[in-house]
Amino acid sequence: MFIFRTGRKMINSIKMTKKLLFFAGLLLISFGAFAQNENEIKVYAGTSKAFIQRQIPWFGEGSIEASNFRELGIGYSRTLLGNLGVSSGFNFSRSDILLKPAPGVEIPTRDEKFEMLSIPLIFEYTFFKYGFLAAGPLLDFQLTENNFSDQSGIGYLLGLGGKYETGNLSFSLFPNLKRHSAIPFNGTENSKYILTELGIQLGVGVKF
Repeated sequence: MFIFRTGRKMINSIKMTKKLLFFAGLLLISFGAFAQNENEIKVYAGTSKAFIQRQIPWFGEGSIEASNFRELGIGYSRTLLGNLGVSSGFNFSRSDILLKPAPGVEIPTRDEKFEMLSIPLIFEYTFFKYGFLAAGPLLDFQLTENNFSDQSGIGYLLGLGGKYETGNLSFSLFPNLKRHSAIPFNGTENSKYILTELGIQLGVGVKF
């Protein structure tokens, strides 16, 4: 029965992912028809202060702590109309997880590893030449099995950053907020924990 339920959840996740990727592809193609001829490939690395908490807090229970949260990513962006652009790519994140029991419970703490692959679809608006606002959905796939809710689903990103360009190169600093599994693949009943990040990214891009 467990194998059947797991397989059904995986099939539903794959179906939803295909639909979302198809929709994202149509958006990028449509934008490309009206876009200026300016593209950029960017690689970036980042770190975050991460929080894994219940949607509705429970009193007297154990806690989950995330540490050493870091990420690596590659993205493609294209300028649309004026100061508006759109970007997508792949983001890999990893963290150490510490599971602590409730006070008074004689159970040892447990260490785990957490890994996730995210596909963002981010809209950027540039202002005052060096600043930019960014926001958009995240398509998340948790790669590890952990003792808390699966974070696979649709999340979102919000951020305010700065960028310096010289020639075909660009250098960016991007503080951001990410919230994962806002719409979980496995249903809201399995989403009692939510991963939230307060992070910063450093990126280097090449325009062509």
